[in-house]
Amino acid sequence: GMASAGGGADEAKLRDEIFEAIAPVLGELASEIRRSLDYYRSRGAQVSIDRVLLTGGSAVLTNLAAFLQNELQAPVAVASPLTAMPVTSKHFDSSYLPTIGPAFTIAVGLAARDAVFGANPLPKKPKPTKVLAGAAAGPGAASPTS
Repeated sequence: GMASAGGGADEAKLRDEIFEAIAPVLGELASEIRRSLDYYRSRGAQVSIDRVLLTGGSAVLTNLAAFLQNELQAPVAVASPLTAMPVTSKHFDSSYLPTIGPAFTIAVGLAARDAVFGANPLPKKPKPTKVLAGAAAGPGAASPTS
């Protein structure tokens, strides 16, 4: 954004300091993902990776997708699970959805799973009929042995 006179250099310095602080973590993340992709590719000759989707609240970290795409040499995008869903709210602007969407990936998946399983319940099992093993013979009742 536009900084006040002299603020631009401070902002750039802060941005560089933040990047320096998180660079080792991002490098380790890229290495772990690369190892996972290599393992996946080693499982079969016909295996290819079309893209990597980032999910979770940190997925929207500025330039994370571009950084990982450069490191992994594979297309990387931020998942947006709310895009295909009708979301209405008077409490926030719809432009906010792409920002919070990746944090809802698991919740959306669980909701979809629940919707699928809820719409297709297990067939009802017949309840077992309770049979009394034997009733106590009252006074004057005939005994089966007599």
